[in-house]
Amino acid sequence: MTQAVPATRPAAADSEIKEWHFHTYFLQNNQQSQAAATNIYNSLNNHLANKDFIAVPLQTVNQGPIGPHLIGSFETWCPKEYFHTVYEWFLLNRAGLSILIHPLTREEVRDHSERAVWMGTPLPLDLTKLSPLLDKVPLQYPEYKLGYSRET
Repeated sequence: MTQAVPATRPAAADSEIKEWHFHTYFLQNNQQSQAAATNIYNSLNNHLANKDFIAVPLQTVNQGPIGPHLIGSFETWCPKEYFHTVYEWFLLNRAGLSILIHPLTREEVRDHSERAVWMGTPLPLDLTKLSPLLDKVPLQYPEYKLGYSRET
């Protein structure tokens, strides 16, 4: 007898993690923290321009709270194929800043909480801004045709 998959859990096909976010946090009113974040952001962009690895920092550096993130931050995306390289890069270059690392699945709350890991000091998040279960995994940067986006 086959048991039904509970409606609150993703189907087995959704269980593979293909993409990751790295959120770099900084204090908006702290020059040293802002300078470190700017240096990390610029260094990431230099590596991308040189095609050292695939990771995409968003065009926006958030100077204040946005979504579940309660302080200044910027997001970097990478496909699973480059996770180890991007993780190692952040490990060596985070300059004392806190970095939230989480997978991208249909379960945003779990991705940002129990599935997340931190480099540095964990920071509070406003998980009420996230969806417990999305209809589908959101596409990330389809122009790269990596991760979930390669299936479109």
